[in-house]
Amino acid sequence: MFIEFKDSPPWAQTLLKSAGFTSRAVVEVQAAVTHQVGGTWHDANRVTLHFVDGRERKLETRVGTYGGANIFASAEENAVNLGGEITLPNPDCMVLELHTYPKMARLYVHPEVIPLWLPKTDGLSRDEQIVLVAVRSYKSSYLGIKDYRCWEARQATDISKEAYQVAKARLIEQGHLDKRGALTVKGRNAVGRRTFNELVD
Repeated sequence: MFIEFKDSPPWAQTLLKSAGFTSRAVVEVQAAVTHQVGGTWHDANRVTLHFVDGRERKLETRVGTYGGANIFASAEENAVNLGGEITLPNPDCMVLELHTYPKMARLYVHPEVIPLWLPKTDGLSRDEQIVLVAVRSYKSSYLGIKDYRCWEARQATDISKEAYQVAKARLIEQGHLDKRGALTVKGRNAVGRRTFNELVD
């Protein structure tokens, strides 16, 4: 799932700002007790891990080096460069993983508290779900087809062009799509990994 910058914890907002992220940043949230963190494999990328323990009120930061593991980096830096497992021993622990290239922020939280982060996605109609899948999966135009997303949705399901447009308008009103018809964070969370196959009658 994803959250907007303003919905991230205050300590995370401070760290994001100091790392050059703007208030328009989107943070991916994953549940983990033990999780494999990706290493650094690009010359322009550097990984920073911020470990927060709410019970101990403690923040620990580990920083890698640009370009990945090398003989000049310390053992601590190379441990971040190579990636590896991170552990969240209790529900008050979180880990904020930042990458410089591509610029990315990921927040790991304990599975016991992940329900508190989950957005409410109930109530979407089948047609609305079809539109969200189409927007997430396809370009707006392709192969000379102006509304390619609608075209693909009609090929994969029995939705009509009129029903597609009505559902799209509702999603814009609800904030699942922006005025341009692109997915918002709310829409991205609502559609998840759903596919057309799950929506075929």
